[in-house]
Parts: sequence; structure tokens; C-alpha cells
Amino acid sequence: MEMTKSSLKSDFEKEKENKLKRRQSSVFVKEELEKIDHIEKRCCDAVRTSCQKFVEAPSIQVLMMIVTFYSLFCDDIRLMYFTKAHDYDWMYATSVAMALFAIEIILASIG
Repeated sequence: MEMTKSSLKSDFEKEKENKLKRRQSSVFVKEELEKIDHIEKRCCDAVRTSCQKFVEAPSIQVLMMIVTFYSLFCDDIRLMYFTKAHDYDWMYATSVAMALFAIEIILASIG
């Protein structure tokens, strides 16, 4: 009977030590996750700020204004002054304009 009490007591102490170790490790993990979150937040803030500065730069705004005017009037100019042989050139230019608009929208959404 005495052997059982001592083995139960040692099992209880072992379980108590294991719980303490788990708590300590969970606190350590929590602290490490908080550090990682802080680093990620700083990184995300830097990316967000960079995107915002890029989109709001005067040179980019002028470029996008020119691309907007191109998009509004290019098809009319193409039809009035150019032959069908030049359609592929205009198609490539229009594709570049669409890509620039997409990039601007993505960067503006991030920033």
C-alpha cells in the first residue's frame, strides 16, 4: 500500500512539473509570436508607406494622367489617321496602358 501512495505522489509531482514546463513554454511561444507580429507590422507599415508615396508621386500622377488621356482618345485617333496594318501597334500600347492602370490600382489598394 505504501508503494502505491509514493508512486501516486511521484506521478502527481511529475504531472505538476510537466504542466509547469508547458506553461513556461507556452509563455515563451507567446512572447516569440508577439515579437514576430511586431516585426511583421513594421514591415507591412513600411510597404504600405512606400506604395502610398509611389502612387502619390507627382511624376507618377502625370504619367497616369497621360495614360488616361491616351485611353480616352486613342481609339478615335487610330480610326481617323491610321490603317488597319497599325492595329497591332495600338493593341500593344493599349495593353501597356491597361497594365499600368492595374499596377496603380494594386499599389493604391495596398497604400
